[in-house]
Parts: sequence; structure tokens; C-alpha cells
Amino acid sequence: MKPPGSARRLRALVFDLDGLLVDSEPIWHRVRSAYASAHGVAWTDADRRAVLGGDSLLWLSRLRERMGGQRELAEIESEVEQLVAEAYPAQLRPMPGAQALLERMAGRIPLALATGSRRRMALLALRLSGFEQVFDVVCSADDVARGKPAPDLYELALQRLGVAPRHAVGVEDSSNGVRALSAAGMGVVAVPAAEGLDAAVRALVHAQLDHLSHIDLPLLEQVLERRDLGDLS
Repeated sequence: MKPPGSARRLRALVFDLDGLLVDSEPIWHRVRSAYASAHGVAWTDADRRAVLGGDSLLWLSRLRERMGGQRELAEIESEVEQLVAEAYPAQLRPMPGAQALLERMAGRIPLALATGSRRRMALLALRLSGFEQVFDVVCSADDVARGKPAPDLYELALQRLGVAPRHAVGVEDSSNGVRALSAAGMGVVAVPAAEGLDAAVRALVHAQLDHLSHIDLPLLEQVLERRDLGDLS
């Protein structure tokens, strides 16, 4: 039998934020839809799916294109983020199981956040959800040149924790996020949104769950083993 704790390979757990820990995606979609409508264009559910899990530039570029490309990205971003920030206090809720999961993991293993949101929006969401003091490292879209599906956010989070990818697992809900985790060489846990993941993305996942409550340390150790064995079933 292995001595307690001696064989633990897991040294970091990294989370996405929007749609995984906080139920913010519907708020963003409602605000973008209303904003687009106010400017005489449409923001559809297909648009929502296309930008899910990506960085700010992804949805900004798409929205700007819808609006004819006449306005500056920074102007659109500032106005949309302000509307979301005004909606958050009354509408933002933690995702089911998020609080209990973070309470189980905090203090047992280093935790990081890697979010495609701007830092001010991420910190607001964390504060309103009661998760402000949970994470050892918070990385946002402000910290990297490329957002998800590029691996930059996850690579930066591990660099700041001082942990190699082979000792880290990430948890995501979107296809763009899963691709980012896989490109970073980490173990991949997916707790996907209702529409799920397509077959190509599922092939990158080491554990697909239907609820955050199923995540525990033994499962995360198994994820690392599956990653090493190439068992992506």
C-alpha cells in the first residue's frame, strides 16, 4: 500500500469561471442580445454558442461585425460590460455544486482560475458569489495575448503556481475551454453546458461529468492517469 499522500501526483486544480462556477452566460447573452437589438442588429443563440468559452475579443469581434464594423471594440466592450456589471448583483448565482466543491478543495490543493473574462468582471463575479478568497491565482483575459482555445491562460496559471502540466487538472464547460486545456497538456475534466460537446472535443476529455459534485481528489488522480495512458474514452 502506498503511504498516505506520498503518491499524489495532483498538484494544481484550475477552473474556468463563466458557465462553470457562476451562472453568468445567460446574463451575458441577454445583455449582448439587447445591446445588438438597440443598434438594429441581431445576436442569436448561434452567436452565443460560437463564442462560448472564448475570450472577450471573440465575442467583441463578432458583435462589431454584426454592427457593421463602424464602432471601436473598446467602446463596445465598455458599454456591454457596464450593462453586465449592473445586472450581476441581482441576477448572478453560483452554479449548482460550485460552492461545496471549492470548499472541499480549498486548502487541500492549490487552486487557480483561468477565465476569458476581463479581470474587473471576473473579480466582481467572484466577490458576488463568495469565491473571492478561494483562489491562489487568478488569470484573466488582461493577462494574455491569446484567449481560449489557445492554451495561454492555463499555461500562465500553472507558471504562477509553479506546477508542471503533468501535475495539473483543469475543469471546463465549453469546447473552446477544453481545447485550451488539451493544448496546455493538462488533465481535462468537462462539465459541459446543456448542448454538450461535439465528438472531436469529447475526444480530448479525460472525464466528462454531469455535475460539479462528482469531482473529488481520487477522480482527479484518475484523470492524470488517463491522460498519461492516452485513454481518452
